[in-house]
Formats: sequence, structure tokens, C-alpha cells
Amino acid sequence: GVTWNVNGYNNGRQAVVSPIAGSALTLSFGDGTLQGQAGCNSFRASVRVEGDSIRIGVPTATRKTCPGDGLTAQESAFLAALPTASTWTIRDGRLELSKAGGERVLTARPGGK
Repeated sequence: GVTWNVNGYNNGRQAVVSPIAGSALTLSFGDGTLQGQAGCNSFRASVRVEGDSIRIGVPTATRKTCPGDGLTAQESAFLAALPTASTWTIRDGRLELSKAGGERVLTARPGGK
């Protein structure tokens, strides 16, 4: 029932970056699904969690046109990063998803709604 607000995601160029100001990247875990906002489009993906392992399927997103190239690039990078996660942890109230080698995929804090 928690919505996580992403405050950093892997941009695919070996860097964790903050979302563009004014855009919302969110995650909500449900029964075998992950859904949320990718900036200007909503998305959904399958998810399987076993212990500290996580497997996220390739996300499908709505197809609204994002205003400006920056949001489109952010959505693409964020959605591409999700299936690369293989481990998860909650540390100091913050969700962290990482690749098998330890490289950070994203960090998020619990939010409202």
C-alpha cells in the first residue's frame, strides 16, 4: 500500500541522477505487479520478490507525449533501469534497488497517496 517517490535513478550511463524538477517518478508494489508514474506516463510491470532478490519484468507504459525532450529521455532511462534490478533493501526508511554487482538502480522514499 506504500507509494515510493523515486529520488534517484540510474540513467544508463553509470550515474544515479535526480528526477527532473516538477516530474514525479513513483513505484507501488502489488500482488505480482509494480506500477507507478514514469514522469508523464503511467507504467506497469510484473514483479517477483524472494528474500532480498527482485525480478522486474519489462514495463509497459501509456503513450502520452511528454512535454520536452528531457522528460521523454528521463522516462526511457527510468523504465529501462527497472528490469536491471536484482536486489532490494530498505535502509533508513529508503528503498534501494541494485544490480547484481551492487550498482544502484534507484532510491526512493515513502510518499503519500
